Amino acid sequence: MKKRKSNISKKCMILLLPFCFVMLVISLSLLLSGRNCVITERNEAQSKTKENETTVTVLFHKTGEVKTVNLEEYLMGVVPAEMPPSFNFEALKAQAVAARTYIINRTGVENETHKNASVCTDSTHCKAYMSDEDSRVKWGSEWDKSYRFKIEKAVLETKGKIITYMDEPISAVFHSTSSGKTENSEDVWQNALPYLRSVVSEGEEKSPRFNSEVVISTDDFKNKMTELDGQVNLGNNPEKWIGNITYNDSGSVKNIHIGSGIYKGTQIRNTFGLRSSNFKITVNEGKIIFSVTGNGHGVGMSQYGANHAAENGYTYEQILKKYYTGVEIKNMNNI
Repeated sequence: MKKRKSNISKKCMILLLPFCFVMLVISLSLLLSGRNCVITERNEAQSKTKENETTVTVLFHKTGEVKTVNLEEYLMGVVPAEMPPSFNFEALKAQAVAARTYIINRTGVENETHKNASVCTDSTHCKAYMSDEDSRVKWGSEWDKSYRFKIEKAVLETKGKIITYMDEPISAVFHSTSSGKTENSEDVWQNALPYLRSVVSEGEEKSPRFNSEVVISTDDFKNKMTELDGQVNLGNNPEKWIGNITYNDSGSVKNIHIGSGIYKGTQIRNTFGLRSSNFKITVNEGKIIFSVTGNGHGVGMSQYGANHAAENGYTYEQILKKYYTGVEIKNMNNI
């Protein structure tokens, strides 16, 4: 009897083997199909992410190379080159948005300096830039310890955000240190832009470049003025060289009478290498003394003013709306 049962069990197992094999094949097929779906979905998501990434064409002026790079990754090299990573996090976020806006505003605009690129890494022309290696050299162990993460976080937390006026990206210019008030755009350049108005900027005295002095001999002064204007007549008495001075809303020099000529404060700033156009000028014992307040052109966001605001509870959006009049912060894909 036991032998018969054993034979029946063997026959059942033989009959069930094909069924089990079929079920195994079906299970493996479903498993692989599901895995392939996951991989396909992941690849599609990655592809969409890449499609949605914004790129910018940059001239790296030190090497002369023109590269198309991811905008957000590029900003991670721009922000620490433009603003100290030690600054308040909200100030760094404001800097990231201002720099991003500046780049977007420049994209597609023809430029004689770099025809094949939207922007360059020459700070005297576009935006400063520091590679990861350069940042490590400048900031030492603090770069790997905290600064790099802080910069990346500031860029990524504001990803895609730009400053707009009437739904258009603005010319988001900025400078190091104001004299306590920023400049109207037309007092430095030609155009009066509604969002680049003179505003009060607190905390500027914390900047190491808030006050500076340039002392020059009367002979050097005369030579430089002749280079500026070959027709200028200064006369022989330095005490009478400096005449009437008019000022802008910010307190910087608008126009100044020197000898027989009238000059813009910006011209005198550039001629004598002054840190700003907010200066007082005196003549003393054969010396011309410029007492200067602030550092930079003074238009738009003051970086030291932004840091002071951040330390006093301002968010990056509040900082930007303080320095750029009547603007909105929007995602660049929504305008």
